[in-house]
Amino acid sequence: MVQIHNVTFGFIERMSRAFIGFMLLILSFTIALAFGTDWFATLNIMAMYPLITALVAWDPIYVLVDLVKDRYADFMLFHR
Repeated sequence: MVQIHNVTFGFIERMSRAFIGFMLLILSFTIALAFGTDWFATLNIMAMYPLITALVAWDPIYVLVDLVKDRYADFMLFHR
């Protein structure tokens, strides 16, 4: 079984996620001036995911992928 604290990532991936999050925030403020509040809210919500995962250095999607890989490997091991 996958332990939650085992799926983390390093400094470069954290910085790239933070950069992507800040770029989405900047883009949301520039688009809000041109297109309206719907895009502003959408891009701000999209920006929160890379910013939060960069802050805590943990990604729940990585945990799900590892969990599925472990389950699939166990299934293939016992059902050949």
